[in-house]
Amino acid sequence: MMHAATSKTLIWKVLHILEPCMQLAHARTKLGSLLGGPLVSMLCAIALASLGIIPTDTPAYDVVWQYLMPLAAGCFLLDADMTK
Repeated sequence: MMHAATSKTLIWKVLHILEPCMQLAHARTKLGSLLGGPLVSMLCAIALASLGIIPTDTPAYDVVWQYLMPLAAGCFLLDADMTK
């Protein structure tokens, strides 16, 4: 039986919960707006992994880095203001 902390659905739930929380931190706090939502989200995930709440290695992270991060980078570049 798989331990609850390594459950695939639990990892995806934690990652999905982190995102809106970090967007709120980005919009409402000075530190969040200084660092940016994605960096704050990554720092929170690192902290959760360091505390042992989520695993440090799981296939869900591979999906994020292989598919979602390149897609997010492309979307970010499409939204960038190149006139400045």
